[in-house]
Amino acid sequence: MTISTAVRIAPSRAARAVNLLRTVQFTHPSSCPCHANPNYHNQTPSTIHQARRHLATPVDFSQQKEYAFEMAASSIRFGPGCTKEVGMDFKNMGSKRVMVVTDQNVRKLDAMKQVVEGLSREGVTFEIYDKVRVEPKDSSIKEAIDFAKPWKPDAFLAVGGGSVIDTAKLMNLYTTFPGMISCQYRITSIILTNPRG
Repeated sequence: MTISTAVRIAPSRAARAVNLLRTVQFTHPSSCPCHANPNYHNQTPSTIHQARRHLATPVDFSQQKEYAFEMAASSIRFGPGCTKEVGMDFKNMGSKRVMVVTDQNVRKLDAMKQVVEGLSREGVTFEIYDKVRVEPKDSSIKEAIDFAKPWKPDAFLAVGGGSVIDTAKLMNLYTTFPGMISCQYRITSIILTNPRG
């Protein structure tokens, strides 16, 4: 009796990530107008059908030209050049006045230049608030809200990390619901209360 042995080589982390993203891409088609078209990257219907039926089947990488992935559940798009598409996204949403929220360090980076270029190219009116502080306090949040209120933006874009995102969310909340004027801090969490109860 002979025993045959098989050696299975585990895929690399990068290969597993690409396979996962392809699975998400083919099972939940993109809502992005640039990436939703299957012929955009020279894929034939048989390629898409094969990928849906045999997700573990190796793919001919010479035919793959995809540079960005979009996860439909939370509309996260990443990859080289995606930041330049932000103007198209706001135009598609019908936004007329976008408040771009960032900090002074990020404003100097290429990502911010791409945001300005993308919004300008699509003709979207925008204003930049770049005075966000690390671990924002109530005074810096109030300053940001006071900056946004008279401009009356219909959309907010946060370009930066957690402090920028948190500040943009609060700017949006307080410009949308101006009756909410109480902002109380406890340890590290923000508790918002409505004075009307």
